[in-house]
Amino acid sequence: MPRRASIRIAIFASGGGSNARTILKYFQDRSIAEVVVLMSNNPRSGVVEFGPEHGIAIELLDKNQYKSGAYLLELLERYEIDLIVLAGYLKHIPSEVVHRFDKRILNIHPSLLPAYGGKGMYGMRVHEAVIAASEPISGLTIHFVNEVYDQGEILFQTEVKIEEGWTPKTLQQTILRQEHHYFPIIIEQVCTSMRDQLAIRSALISVYHKQGLETIIEQLIQHDVQIYSTGGTATYIREQGAEVFEVADLTGYPSILGGRVKTLHPKVHGGILARRDDPDDQAEIQNYKIPPIDLVIVDLYPFEETVSGGGTEEEIIEKIDIGGIALIRAAAKNFRDVVCIPSQEYYGELSDMLASQGGTITLDQRKAFAAASFDISSHYDTQIFRHLNPDSNHLKLSYRRPKTLRYGENPHQKGFFYGDLTEQFEQIHGKELSYNNLVDIDGALQLVDEFPDQAFFAIIKHTNPCGCATGENLLGAWKRALAGDPVSAFGGILACDGVIDAELASEMDKLFFEVLIAKEFSEEAKIILQKKKRRILLRRISKPTVTKVVRTVVHGMLVQDRDQQQTQADELMIKTSRQPNSQEIQDAIFGDTVCKHLKSNAIAIVKDGQLIGSGIGQTSRVDALKQAIRKAEEKGFDLKGSVMASDAFFPFSDCVEIAHEKGIEVVVEPGGSIRDEDSIKFCETHDMCLIFTGIRHFKH
Repeated sequence: MPRRASIRIAIFASGGGSNARTILKYFQDRSIAEVVVLMSNNPRSGVVEFGPEHGIAIELLDKNQYKSGAYLLELLERYEIDLIVLAGYLKHIPSEVVHRFDKRILNIHPSLLPAYGGKGMYGMRVHEAVIAASEPISGLTIHFVNEVYDQGEILFQTEVKIEEGWTPKTLQQTILRQEHHYFPIIIEQVCTSMRDQLAIRSALISVYHKQGLETIIEQLIQHDVQIYSTGGTATYIREQGAEVFEVADLTGYPSILGGRVKTLHPKVHGGILARRDDPDDQAEIQNYKIPPIDLVIVDLYPFEETVSGGGTEEEIIEKIDIGGIALIRAAAKNFRDVVCIPSQEYYGELSDMLASQGGTITLDQRKAFAAASFDISSHYDTQIFRHLNPDSNHLKLSYRRPKTLRYGENPHQKGFFYGDLTEQFEQIHGKELSYNNLVDIDGALQLVDEFPDQAFFAIIKHTNPCGCATGENLLGAWKRALAGDPVSAFGGILACDGVIDAELASEMDKLFFEVLIAKEFSEEAKIILQKKKRRILLRRISKPTVTKVVRTVVHGMLVQDRDQQQTQADELMIKTSRQPNSQEIQDAIFGDTVCKHLKSNAIAIVKDGQLIGSGIGQTSRVDALKQAIRKAEEKGFDLKGSVMASDAFFPFSDCVEIAHEKGIEVVVEPGGSIRDEDSIKFCETHDMCLIFTGIRHFKH
């Protein structure tokens, strides 16, 4: 049914018409519905007498034509009827009418169905049967009508207790009073629901992806829906056996400019945007012979896929959909009157609704589709903007279909991931990734990517490296990384950029860890590592191209470049007479790189390409250094010959003094303090090497 300000009701009655009179009176002062015609098969029915008194049209049904559903449908269409109410009507409704008015025909029955229902059970016959059976209760039922007597969906029932000595007449009068009270109320409730429902009578379909439309087209055929379409979509719909009205025939214009202009026309958008309950809108579309369109199905050109697939600039530009976006926005804006299906991903949802709701869509469902439509269109526009202006400082983020995580950082916090993990990983084993897993994985990969084409292993705990090292091979790198802090490594995230073989897997299997990320796993390694059910194994497919870091603060967003600065040997500034040897230079670069990935204030102590002690997240740089020294000494490392790296400058010489006391001879830091000379002077007089990088690496 089209959506109107009020529902148009036809009342069918055969007898005295007391229910019809009550319904008519009830809706006299209510805008939700209006009774526009009274129909009867009986010229002596009460409705024939009182209908004209209220200015209501009367239709006496021709018994010779009645069995033809077409006859009755023509009458109902003439009066533009939305709802049929049977108020003591004793004839069977033709099946064609029942089909067309599915869940739009109401009947009232004087018993508690299914008891005392069926063919021949009506009026006084029901009450006589109830009294004869000495039933303690009876009642009334209001239900939708289907093709089987009294078996349609029940909407309402109420009981009437039968008192001792009651006759069929007493029971009839009592239930009739209940009918007069409840029937108009239930009709009003149905009208309210119907006003929000939209029966699809016309559809415009213009899609890129056609797979999945088959069932929808079949359903539209079943509900006699007029289909408008164009181009390849129209051809496809005809192949499914449906009649199609070409958009070009509607507009009077063919598809032009190589298909760039097809549906951009008032006769298309007028039919979508016209408000069904606005008399001026309706008058205009009638004046210009614009047919209303109830359903719009669109699937946009695959712009994002064309970009990611390496299309040429010309191919990419031609995949910017214009007509489809315009259709989506128009239909979604007018969701009170139009259903908008904006993508192939919603074909199945629409089909399910059409099947379960008799070809109607509720207002809440239309509104949900409208929201999905603007989600699709805004995401589409964002991808176009980002492609055309990749260096813009305008922050436009659009991620669809978030993955719901078990929880956030803690069990009482909800957590979601926006993005596509399958672009980066293949999960070959283990439980679902958690919020904390993903945060740590990101930290692990950032560190691993600092050491391409090297045998390097990283162990991450709460985003900080607790162990990392290079080695002659991955097995050696693993053993050295683990030795840096085997206690903290428990339950950590492990990452490398190589292949995990059986020997390495056997060593790693001795440790409990949450996640292992590698370029590849041998079949033997998989067998070993998959013995632990929940252990997560990720095969890395690609490396991230993210160059920005985004975080929320004080009701806003902070955006910065990712810290991708890598210190090079020829950029090191030696500030003392004591020169570093080649190994010390390598360790200075290694330490500075590792320190970049520690939470500030941070100190890293490294030796021969191995992190042997770290001070993390301290409010004092001296405390960070002391923590790093303590951890190294507890693990039995000899600090002599090691290199100390700091993420920021030393405001005083105290840190280099402490390092000297522990036998550390090489210190690398950004420099830049107004008291740099204090540290330089101390190192110079104590035969230490002080190296400045000129680059600070704060991490908060």
